Amino acid sequence: MLSVVFFSIALTGFASGGQTSNGRLFTAFGISMFTQYESSPVSITTNAVATTNNYTGLTTYSNVNSYIYFNTLTIESCTYSFRYNIVEMNNNMSVSIAAAPNIGLSVGWVTDGLSTAYSNNADAPQTPGFISLSLPFFAEFNYGNVSTFNADKESGFVFGVGYELVKSPLILPTLPVPSSYQTNGYANPSQTPINTNSFWTEPAFELGYRYWNKNNKAREINLKYGTGTSTTFVDQNGDSKTIHPWTIKLTFLIYLNY
Repeated sequence: MLSVVFFSIALTGFASGGQTSNGRLFTAFGISMFTQYESSPVSITTNAVATTNNYTGLTTYSNVNSYIYFNTLTIESCTYSFRYNIVEMNNNMSVSIAAAPNIGLSVGWVTDGLSTAYSNNADAPQTPGFISLSLPFFAEFNYGNVSTFNADKESGFVFGVGYELVKSPLILPTLPVPSSYQTNGYANPSQTPINTNSFWTEPAFELGYRYWNKNNKAREINLKYGTGTSTTFVDQNGDSKTIHPWTIKLTFLIYLNY
């Protein structure tokens, strides 16, 4: 399993255990199982679509939008979290900065609204997308358990705000292709590949609950949500649509040096 491999690497890196030299750097390993979902920004491709009048035989062209975006469900993902306390108000309260790079074994698929300029590529093998990558950065407020190395609370929480970089899916699924239909004896004038976008940045928020397990080891349940910039456009049917990218992830964290 992906988590076993990455957890073994993490344990090897911190085999010595204990606090860091300055007592302010915290590290943790996180696992998510079917609790990570991402929806990418929408991509718009505008093309001239031909319409033939059945009575006059005249062909006219109008610009029509086709759109696609990607959805990704992660089967299993691994997070390696770094947190550094920049201010410690007391033993049970601190302000920190953090980063949590994440890789996920995921399955991605296309949601689309296609004009007649494009069609789903039925002749090609229908392969899903794979792999998701993300890198969030947070400014955090910590209270109670794991807020400092001298914390004496049985439980605690963290609230963080920040920014996230997302690439999902890394390997794209089968994409729509330009149509090859004929209009009044002439081929479709548009042979432009459809636009895609599977990389974006977004504001992100996190909320975590920290506690001791039965073996007196620090653990955390962390919920992260991110939402990106909305795109408003007119679709192939003339309807106005607004779509925005977003992510959500629930992670179980194991602290490595606490």
